[in-house]
Amino acid sequence: MVKRLSLVFVMLAMLFCVASPASSQTYPLGDTNVALKVEYLRFMDDSIRELNAGDGIYVGIEAYKQLLLPNLYFGMQIGWGGSSGDVNVPWFTYGEPISYSTDVNYVPIEFNVKYAIPLDRCLILDFGSGFSINYFDITVKDNLWRNSGSENDWIFGGQFFVDLNYKYANWLFGVGVKYQLTDTMSFGGTDTGISADNLRIGLQAGFTF
Repeated sequence: MVKRLSLVFVMLAMLFCVASPASSQTYPLGDTNVALKVEYLRFMDDSIRELNAGDGIYVGIEAYKQLLLPNLYFGMQIGWGGSSGDVNVPWFTYGEPISYSTDVNYVPIEFNVKYAIPLDRCLILDFGSGFSINYFDITVKDNLWRNSGSENDWIFGGQFFVDLNYKYANWLFGVGVKYQLTDTMSFGGTDTGISADNLRIGLQAGFTF
């Protein structure tokens, strides 16, 4: 399902570009553009949120190259996302709850296509989609006995996003929102039914050349 959804978004983006007026022969984001992103990260799966590890931070870098059509860009983004939390579980033998700590590390590697629309001389709106290969690692430790366990998996995903950039000379400053869908994870060869679906909202700064 994720593969089909990603393909649909890519095709829609490309279709919009083909249908755009020929008069839009500009490079709104330059021939090449790169940006550093700092974003709020929210995992959407209930199982992760029940561990109080649903909210975190994401830091990444992206690079895009104009290809085929003036407003169409192909690129890649890589970054790291992390979240952590504590949850108390009742333990009736001792009458006191056991505290568990959870740490999540998430590394999405994305391949995207985006279309840029100049709103005026300084403002540029771009939107796009793509597919991704994502590394997810989770460590859970009980704070009573200090026992811990870790699991990880590589999962396929697809994402779609919208950015609004302010361009000053060759510099870009903007805000963006991205929603990513992923397959469910397998730990120890067993499908957990847990996904790494996430929402990212944040700031970005970069330049064009």
